[in-house]
Amino acid sequence: MAATKDIAMDRVFGQLEIGNVGLAITEMETYLAAWPQAQTSEKLNTIKSEYRLMESYWLGGTRDPQLDEQYQRLLQRVYVLSANVAVYRRMKASSYLYGLYTGARHPSFDWSVAAIRREMEGFVSDVAMLQLEQEHLQKEKSISLYNKHHVQMTALFNYIVTSHVWTDSVGKDIEDMLVSPTIDSNDQQLLISAITLSSMNTFDMAKFRLLLNVYRRSQDEAVRQRALVGWVLSINMRWITVYPEMKSQIEELLQSQRVCKELTELQMQFVYTLNAERDTTTIQKEIMPDLLNNNSFRVTRNGVEEIPEDPMEDILNPGASEQRMEQLEATVQRMMDMHKQGSDIYFGGFSQMKRYPFFYDMVNWLVPFYIQHPDLQQFIPKIEGNHFVERLISSGPFCNSDKYSFVIAFQSVFDRLPEQMRDLLKQGEASIAEMELETAHSAAYV
Repeated sequence: MAATKDIAMDRVFGQLEIGNVGLAITEMETYLAAWPQAQTSEKLNTIKSEYRLMESYWLGGTRDPQLDEQYQRLLQRVYVLSANVAVYRRMKASSYLYGLYTGARHPSFDWSVAAIRREMEGFVSDVAMLQLEQEHLQKEKSISLYNKHHVQMTALFNYIVTSHVWTDSVGKDIEDMLVSPTIDSNDQQLLISAITLSSMNTFDMAKFRLLLNVYRRSQDEAVRQRALVGWVLSINMRWITVYPEMKSQIEELLQSQRVCKELTELQMQFVYTLNAERDTTTIQKEIMPDLLNNNSFRVTRNGVEEIPEDPMEDILNPGASEQRMEQLEATVQRMMDMHKQGSDIYFGGFSQMKRYPFFYDMVNWLVPFYIQHPDLQQFIPKIEGNHFVERLISSGPFCNSDKYSFVIAFQSVFDRLPEQMRDLLKQGEASIAEMELETAHSAAYV
């Protein structure tokens, strides 16, 4: 049954792809005859009536200078109708997505653009007002405020990911919100990710145009770069006949040398990701054994233990200590060289940490890192005042997702580290190579 539905919708999309409104309407009627949807049929009949009227003028020899424009609008309306049917069908086919779809549409949520903006601007005001609270009340109120906002933003994220095709007016209103200085940058970035996922699943010209314009307009580099990734991943040349403006808008952007440079850097990063598993294998089989064999610690069931120095080694094997140190430095340098060349040297370790319950929620894969995240509060006591962790979070060469992974993992292993190492971490004397990056706020790095 599902396969038959797919074939029927593919026929509709096939006619839209070549720009044939009449046959697309016919194929959609065939689909709705087998799987009736009253509201969709009503909208299709309205489009069909307008198409027949236009057809009659055309066959009668009337030369309407706006004929091509009217035809294009009809083509786009049939596409939107068909795309919305496809979105809902995809939601119904996945219990996980349908759970997100129905949960985000609970009557308690108001997803009008005005309500969304009011919530997001209100959050910024409430955070600012926290500074006026008495010190002993600040923490409690902060936790409550961030928890409430996270629930709201998670529902909004799920709502957008599972949303239908937007109207141009909705797209424009949300675009203005995503470049407004009165909205928190983290919220703007999260919504851009949700819009990207939605547009990648089903092409939506309003969402594509939004991502393109946010990339053009935003003064926040983190927001701009998410929008860049968003519109690049949303491009679907299959629908160039339905939305020819997609090509013209991209061509207009490419007149800028800055845009071309950033696109080139993005493409390079995509290429590097193709080698992530290969690089991880190299690190696991060639680099890690050297690191483990030549350091002064060993991993046991009880945690990490320092290996005591052998007093006989200098007598029986003079120079062995210096040789181990040289080999260790060479191995570390090899890994750093891989990092400089674009390899994700942390991929292997952090990918294993994505099994934490924290990542059961889709939103947590894409939410920017902030220490007030409600799901981190149970881990905060272990990392508060730890200068190493604070430095890593603020300037370490890790993506947001990996920072969450690190905080969750760190609290579970911290107590099992040797006391000397714990002290070094607390004081911030331990470091990760290249932790301090001059380019940490550059477009390419973001």
